[in-house]
Amino acid sequence: MNLKHSTLKKRAENNMSIKRGKEEVKKGVPFEHSQKHGVPIQARTVGMNKGITRNMGDFESLRVDVWLTDYVGENETHEEALERVESIVDEVLENAVMSMVDD
Repeated sequence: MNLKHSTLKKRAENNMSIKRGKEEVKKGVPFEHSQKHGVPIQARTVGMNKGITRNMGDFESLRVDVWLTDYVGENETHEEALERVESIVDEVLENAVMSMVDD
């Protein structure tokens, strides 16, 4: 994992919110992408939000939301940047859900 990937993964983890039943396990950073994440407004940016609700049994559910914004790199197309951001969001989302299910 390169430095850029690990930095973005950490940012996505900070943005993540987790709610189990009525308990807010983790509150993420507000959902204002580019301004909140240090991405210049004039830069070409991509962002993604994904979430999942999972039935935990006994009328309890788990809700995990992850969002991330980043800029489109110089040697990168918009689609490549979006795929890169999506892979990080998916990784963080999956890790969070699995860690909460294992508890």
